[in-house]
Amino acid sequence: MQVLHVSESYAGGVATAVLDYVNSTPEYEHSLLYAPRADGEIAESDLAPFKSVERMPIAHWARIQSVRRSVTELRPDIVHAHSSFAGAYVRLAVNRKRTPIVYTPHAFAFERLDVNRAIRGAFRATEWMLSTNTTAYAACSPSEARLSDFPMTRRPVAMVPNVPPAVPLSADDCRPTTDGPLRVVGVGRASRQKDPGFFLRSIEEARAAGLEVEATWVGGDDALKSVLEVHDIACTGWVTRDQVYRALAGADIYLHTAAWDGFPVTVLEAVRLGAVPVVRRSRAFEGIDLPVYVNSPSDCIDGLAALQASGQRVKALRAAEEGLSGFSREHQRTRLLGLYEQVSRRERVEWESRAN
Repeated sequence: MQVLHVSESYAGGVATAVLDYVNSTPEYEHSLLYAPRADGEIAESDLAPFKSVERMPIAHWARIQSVRRSVTELRPDIVHAHSSFAGAYVRLAVNRKRTPIVYTPHAFAFERLDVNRAIRGAFRATEWMLSTNTTAYAACSPSEARLSDFPMTRRPVAMVPNVPPAVPLSADDCRPTTDGPLRVVGVGRASRQKDPGFFLRSIEEARAAGLEVEATWVGGDDALKSVLEVHDIACTGWVTRDQVYRALAGADIYLHTAAWDGFPVTVLEAVRLGAVPVVRRSRAFEGIDLPVYVNSPSDCIDGLAALQASGQRVKALRAAEEGLSGFSREHQRTRLLGLYEQVSRRERVEWESRAN
């Protein structure tokens, strides 16, 4: 059985999620059709697990054609599209009645808060129309699963959780849990979605309230770095995945500031590495029981103050581990295998019944 993964945004969390799907289903052969993101880099290891790898051209129509050509040449049993544009390319290029289409949005475009309501409405309408040519959805959070249940089309939806990494770090790499200045880390691109401005305002307000905080933003660009460093916030610029792990392992708190998400792998990474997640509330976390949510930068004063004592951080970390217990490799593998088997069997039965 062969799966062709298609991603026009193959970097960061999307690349991590795709690689996790590949690692969770080794009995399938996996191929990749991808385009990198301008604000992210791809390591050779991000391409190594695939049987074949092809890069997409630049123009949208050419990308649709490249999907059609790859499906014709590879004849995969399933095409798995990742994120909004790839979801559109695949569903415009492929007939689900011939080749099953699984779609993981990794945050629907109509969840974006950097565009107006009319544009979000157009994105939602487009997703609804394209759902007619979707075999099933592999949602990465309970919220995304609910959003994938479009009226009238009602395609099968499975919640296939993201998973924490198998981190190549030892206990010596992790910061000991001691009292003292809080080391707070944020992670992400210099984008409206990741919202480093929320991180900056949160740190400023916490310090103004008298909290001792050492702050680092992992990611970003030169422009963001120049802004943050004026406010005594370190900014690393783009770093490798292992460097992200080391930054989280050296932190007391991971402050997750994204305004919208599918489900962020960085929260899972932080908990695995011993950093307590303080999470900006968004739809992605609906139904997820985490110890500290914040709605605004001023909320971070109380959130961080409650975690100043090392004993409180230990308790909060245990609570976070419990709240995220469903985001495991076992659950991911079971649900993804079940979905792949369901869609391949379903489409084969429908196709054979039409042929007869």
